[in-house]
Amino acid sequence: MSDDTSEHGDENPNAENLKILRQQARDAQQAQAEAAALKRENLFLKAGVDVDSKVGKLLLKAYEGDDIEELKAEYAELVGTPASNTPPVDEARQAEDAQRAAAQQAAAGGRPANQHNDFEGEHPMTQALGKFHKNQADGMDRNEAADDAFAFLLSKAAQKDPRLNFNQGAHNEAGMIADREAMRSSKSRLDA
Repeated sequence: MSDDTSEHGDENPNAENLKILRQQARDAQQAQAEAAALKRENLFLKAGVDVDSKVGKLLLKAYEGDDIEELKAEYAELVGTPASNTPPVDEARQAEDAQRAAAQQAAAGGRPANQHNDFEGEHPMTQALGKFHKNQADGMDRNEAADDAFAFLLSKAAQKDPRLNFNQGAHNEAGMIADREAMRSSKSRLDA
């Protein structure tokens, strides 16, 4: 006799509950198996094993254990080089980073942030702020100290300090160049 019927042939009132419990048990077993597989793959990734390579896939199937150092040594023995904890180079990501840097450079007036300055020393804004605080500490009125700091900045700008001069035309042109590069890069990625 089946589990779903009683001795008299009547439907077992718990049959539906048993079906649900069996299904939940199967689902739980599947979830546990998936979790174990993910935990195992995570171990391999932490050890620096490229699980997408042929050797990595074979090692993933064959290796038993959970010691990262042992796994690194095994992988190094098979591949001939030590496992690397650095992820593989993502060329698309590098292209995006280069585009972002170009856009930031364009926002800075087309001048790279790390470009050598012809004007040595402390930035005029920092100097003006220092003058402002020193004048206030010496007893100067706040508005007078602010006026003095602003006059200092204007004199530096008149001396053509590029850190204080903004060239809108150069900024716009650098932005357009960065936009064109971004469009070319996006198009080439879509074509690939």
